[in-house]
Amino acid sequence: MYCKHCGIIIADDSIFCSKCGTKQSYNIELEPSNTNYNGNLNSQNKTGSKTQVKKIEISFSKPFPSLYKTENNEFGKYDKTYKSDNGPIIAGILSILFFCFILLDATFIHPQVESETFKINAYISIVTRIGFSIWCYRIASSLNRKPETWLLLALFFPAITLIVIGTRRKLLYNESYFNLPDEKKSTVNDNLAIDLINIKQYQEALKFSDKSMELNPMNHAALYTRGKIKYNLHDFNGALNDFQKSIELNPNHAVKFYHRGLVYKALNDNENAIKDWEVASNMGLKDAEIALKENVLG
Repeated sequence: MYCKHCGIIIADDSIFCSKCGTKQSYNIELEPSNTNYNGNLNSQNKTGSKTQVKKIEISFSKPFPSLYKTENNEFGKYDKTYKSDNGPIIAGILSILFFCFILLDATFIHPQVESETFKINAYISIVTRIGFSIWCYRIASSLNRKPETWLLLALFFPAITLIVIGTRRKLLYNESYFNLPDEKKSTVNDNLAIDLINIKQYQEALKFSDKSMELNPMNHAALYTRGKIKYNLHDFNGALNDFQKSIELNPNHAVKFYHRGLVYKALNDNENAIKDWEVASNMGLKDAEIALKENVLG
């Protein structure tokens, strides 16, 4: 059967959707009992007719609506542009090995160690704990996770916390995102689209760019971003439309004219391409000057 909320295929006997968590609806058959409330058998229907079965449809909404974020369900939970860093994991493992060596040395190798050595080891432990806690806080912030929680864990279990957070993936959105106004959400999704452009995942970038425009149709920067995406996907007419709208909303950026010139060039409209490159060149964009030299003088 299909989930009534998100539409994915789920098992016929599923109670909750495995993707969105929505509890499903069921047809429950209720058959009248043959016994009354006193425990005596009811007399059969005099007409001899069969017992009537009633069907009641019971539907359920999401048990905790605030826990389900439509943005995460729409694009997935994690940032696909994130590249993991093994540095925290390596540092955590080396730290554990180091403190294990100190413990073994103090217990078995040099049990009569001087108090000065204990002080040095204590200082090292404190400095390491503070350093690892700050490191975990910064990593958690960059991964869109709760930095305060990871900072607290690192204060008590510095090396283990560092290893664990080193295995975490970056979330698309942090918790504060869902409380932002649509204009700022639009900017967040535009930045995610730009990150995907940088690794040439244009189809995926287009999804975030469309989301950005849905949240704020007047976002000229998002229109420019989507124009670049469509240009790379060879949707030149769509790119031209987005660049034109972006320029109408804010004509103060030379790169918009430069990229619209590239679209005109792709559409074999050299006259308008040169006009846009001249505008961009007069605004100081070097790439536009190069384009003019190659297409006018060359």
